[in-house]
Amino acid sequence: MQQVILAGIATLVGCDGGSDPAPSARSGDPRSSATTPAIERVTVEPWPISLEVSRGSTVGPVQNVLGEFVDIETTAGCGADIQIHRQAWSDRTIADQFAAATRQDSEDYSYPLAEQDAEGHRVKVVVANELMTMRGAEVGTRIGAHYYTCTANGGVSPIEESEADCVFEACRALRAAR
Repeated sequence: MQQVILAGIATLVGCDGGSDPAPSARSGDPRSSATTPAIERVTVEPWPISLEVSRGSTVGPVQNVLGEFVDIETTAGCGADIQIHRQAWSDRTIADQFAAATRQDSEDYSYPLAEQDAEGHRVKVVVANELMTMRGAEVGTRIGAHYYTCTANGGVSPIEESEADCVFEACRALRAAR
């Protein structure tokens, strides 16, 4: 997967799995069996967003390199990084981001989950060939005048299914900060 970064990136490090089920697993969501360590809601400043990450995560300073980004580091977690890209909202954003996330038509690519609605998009991808299996998770959410795309390692990478599920659940927990 390739991401076009228009406004910013926030990177979240961690998610090695633990005993506390992820938000959707706790609520009986059949789409995920992911588990996460003890979680807490953190706010990503100065963006007006928050998400659930492993307890003890820290939010770094805002930086500007090819757009605005914030690092969020966590010592325990999914075993994969999370990147949050921010772009301005338009009427085409959800459709364009969904199309970019599902554009591969190679037989190596499969999409166990690929859905979009008026609020955003959710995609899980598996790339399997004779050399390796890679996975990706991506959730896009509109919050105010921006669209936030949250991914595992910025796209598809050689991570375990449980790691991709853990990242997916953290990304699904992205909300407007209160």
